[in-house]
Amino acid sequence: RDPIDRAQSAFNYERPSFSDDGDDDENVKELYVDCPFWTFEELIQNGVLSPEEVSDENKEGPSSETCHARAINSLHGTENHASHLYFNYQYYYEAVPQDAQILVIRNEHLVDDWNDLESFVGG
Repeated sequence: RDPIDRAQSAFNYERPSFSDDGDDDENVKELYVDCPFWTFEELIQNGVLSPEEVSDENKEGPSSETCHARAINSLHGTENHASHLYFNYQYYYEAVPQDAQILVIRNEHLVDDWNDLESFVGG
């Protein structure tokens, strides 16, 4: 899966609902509420870009150093402000034994990959 599409999907999925049950995670609020990152575009423009990279069209400009660090660390998966970003491919890669064989079925090649897998296991 395209890593940018995955990051955007994970970011949108994690956006808090602010339901009345008070069940929203404090770490999630730190990224979405305490910092100006309600959309993925805001996360990139206000959180990831340095002041030198911000265009004149971006009126808000870069975020505070704390929010900048939260944005970068969330996308790198080194801080848990959004669990789908934190538990990323690196997390699972490190859990796989070094000598493991991995079979992959790609969504964009589902039929071909499934048929190859079936042949591989003797089908």
